[in-house]
Amino acid sequence: PGSTRFPYATLFLSVCVSDGSVLLAMKRYCTATHNRAEGGAASVLAALVKEKEGEHGRGIGLVLTGGSVDARIFKRALDS
Repeated sequence: PGSTRFPYATLFLSVCVSDGSVLLAMKRYCTATHNRAEGGAASVLAALVKEKEGEHGRGIGLVLTGGSVDARIFKRALDS
């Protein structure tokens, strides 16, 4: 409904991120939103942080998933 349409992604980018940067992204999500992010969702934030130079000033939406993250992994993220 409504007249606003959102274009589909027209550019696909492949970025390698480390386990440490994913853990840090999980921690950032928790700090900013008070939600737990699983590794898959956090890896997108980690890639964006790594490649942030070209994205300055652009509106970007990320999907946050993951209440099912393993407690041991989440503790590692918070301790990072």
